[in-house]
Amino acid sequence: MPKIISKETHDEILKLHFEEGLPFSEISKRVGVGRNKVAEICGDEEARRADQEMEEDKEKERKQSTQKIESEVFARLDNGENPIDLVKAGVCSVEAAEEFGKEYAKLKNMSRPEIEILEARMENASYALRHALGVGKIKICCPLCHGWAQLTLRKVDGSQRWVCGNCGGIPF
Repeated sequence: MPKIISKETHDEILKLHFEEGLPFSEISKRVGVGRNKVAEICGDEEARRADQEMEEDKEKERKQSTQKIESEVFARLDNGENPIDLVKAGVCSVEAAEEFGKEYAKLKNMSRPEIEILEARMENASYALRHALGVGKIKICCPLCHGWAQLTLRKVDGSQRWVCGNCGGIPF
């Protein structure tokens, strides 16, 4: 005789399937309850997940905006402007100008060995990421051609490199 599980355990099983990313219809088939029942139990989870995704999107937009401002600030500092000029031009706030100015000075004062260490770390991270995505056949949105493609291993300049399957460029 099959063991009967509690309602709480049953509901928890539904939620675990939902957290795995299964749609309500698939959970319904696997667990043997109606789709509406699954929606009723997991609906709060879906709303929570949607809210979390919205927050993640806002954070991503904030980071992109900050990076864009940082890029402009660094370019203007490279051209001889000072942080006060940036605030007067409305490029950034006083606090941001202070922070960007400090970061800019820190980067400008790096020694060649420190720069080489950072370059090697970035190249290693880029290689590891390209290799994992390529072997895993995971599609990426290529920053060069803006298309979705799998990375493919091709010979570039005499060595094997992971490149965009669409444009053939090395995306990162």
